[in-house]
Amino acid sequence: MNKKKLIQKVNLENLLIISKILKENKHFIFYGTLLGITREENILKGDDDIDILIDVKLKKKLLKLIVNTKKFRINKKVSNYNFTQLTRMVKGQKTFVDLYFYLLHVH
Repeated sequence: MNKKKLIQKVNLENLLIISKILKENKHFIFYGTLLGITREENILKGDDDIDILIDVKLKKKLLKLIVNTKKFRINKKVSNYNFTQLTRMVKGQKTFVDLYFYLLHVH
């Protein structure tokens, strides 16, 4: 299996794993992940990550659930209050899940 096919396959696995963990909580795919699922019913070929939008109020709880699976690690070099990047190694290939945390402003 070539590198692009492996990344596409693992990114789909990552999306399914994360979605299962988050199933009880509001979350949304977006950016390239949404485009691929909508247009191609799959992860876009060449997309290097999964993009998910989550309410910031759920951040601590959900990160704890995700890390407890022991499948993902937090990339602390690029993470901040509104963004956390998860990594997962599969067959020597590092894959990424980008979690974007939104703050809902109600007027």
